[in-house]
Formats: sequence, structure tokens, C-alpha cells
Amino acid sequence: MPSTADAWMNIERGYRRKFPHCLGSIDGKHINIESPPHSGTEYFNNKKTFSIVLLALVDAHYKFVFVDIGGQGRISDAGVFNNSLLWKKSVKMKLIFLYHAHFLDKR
Repeated sequence: MPSTADAWMNIERGYRRKFPHCLGSIDGKHINIESPPHSGTEYFNNKKTFSIVLLALVDAHYKFVFVDIGGQGRISDAGVFNNSLLWKKSVKMKLIFLYHAHFLDKR
């Protein structure tokens, strides 16, 4: 995951022509699993299957710059994001999360 403002700005340059100020494309994907023992409904999702959530951020060249795997299936993509290291680091770096995939430097 980018750790400096310069690294984030490098990602932004890749998007600048079509999506100015965009610092990545983010999405979540449920990966079906067998129910872990004694997990109850922790991994049971809204599609009535058991899953873990993969959350990924890519740059304009489809290079993965952040991946989080293991969120419980019952948690929404937004919930997984809010519990992720990406969110914690973005708060620490004073980045603002807007819409679905835009980060702006708060300077």
C-alpha cells in the first residue's frame, strides 16, 4: 500500500485524464467458503452462502496496491472497508474517502 503522499500522487497521475484526483479503484468480492466450525452466522452473507470478503484497491494499470482478505461474509463491503488497514491509514494520512473510489488529499 502506498505509504507516502508522492506514491498516492503517482497513482492519481494514472487516472488524471479521465478521473482527476482519483487515487484508485476499489471493490469488494465475496469468496464462498465452507462454514467454519462454531462460527454460527458470522460468515453467512445476504446470498445465503458462507463467505469471506476480499477488498482490493488497484491503480489505473490494474496493479493491486492494497488487498484485504478475511472479512466475514455478513459484513458489507463498506463495513469491511471501514475496518480495513486502508481506511485506518487514509485517516492517518488525512485522505478523504468520497463516493466509491475517489480519494482526495485534504491539504
